[in-house]
Amino acid sequence: MFSNLLPTYIRSFPLGLLIGILPGVGATTASLVSYSQEVKFSKKPEKFGTGIPQGIAAPECANNAAAMGAMVPLLSLGIPGSATTAVMLGTLILHGMRPDPLLFKQFPDFAYTVMVAALIANILIIAVSPLFIRFFSNVIYRIPQGILAIVIIMFCVVGHLLSEITWWMYGLCLVSGLQDISLKIWLSNCTHHNRSCTGQLAEQEFRRTMIISGGNPARFFHSPISSFLLIVSIIVVIYPLIKRIVARVSDMA
Repeated sequence: MFSNLLPTYIRSFPLGLLIGILPGVGATTASLVSYSQEVKFSKKPEKFGTGIPQGIAAPECANNAAAMGAMVPLLSLGIPGSATTAVMLGTLILHGMRPDPLLFKQFPDFAYTVMVAALIANILIIAVSPLFIRFFSNVIYRIPQGILAIVIIMFCVVGHLLSEITWWMYGLCLVSGLQDISLKIWLSNCTHHNRSCTGQLAEQEFRRTMIISGGNPARFFHSPISSFLLIVSIIVVIYPLIKRIVARVSDMA
């Protein structure tokens, strides 16, 4: 199996690493680009989406490579390459370490410890993950989805209650969950869009914009360019639904 997937690894690893080095792009983009590239190189592109090993290995390989690549701009320039490294940047600053080209000279012990730890972590993943793959696959495929979803929701509810948040925030969590489920069902049944492009990346950028604007949603309409792009995005999402409704009305007439 490894020999069959070796060309996939060779293509996906450098691609994920290069995308991870780009500040703010993240592992999600690396996974999508790697998957699209593997479909183009495959001799059987029609099998992608059915669980073919190449379709699983390509985005996962790129995802892991991007996670390591995001450390490059963080440690060398002080620019976070992903949301995770942005948190690490804040932690380093709190401890009096400013990531820049002089980091390896001023704090060599820390810098090289991070590099060695990342190398050891990847080696341990290769050694330990095969022991748990069968267990997690059994959890996903043998346990009914309804039971698994209930257990996950239960842990989410307990976690929110233990965090001592207000009941208003608790209700907001439930409403957001229902909204997410409704949106996924609508996208899959009505528009047939690729949901991977509308999930984590959009949520991260939305949170980032709200933090910058201090929670003011008017920031999205701050400039004519952003307003135009937002309107175009809404039209692109709504147009297939409107087209579907018009087609039904025409058939009924």
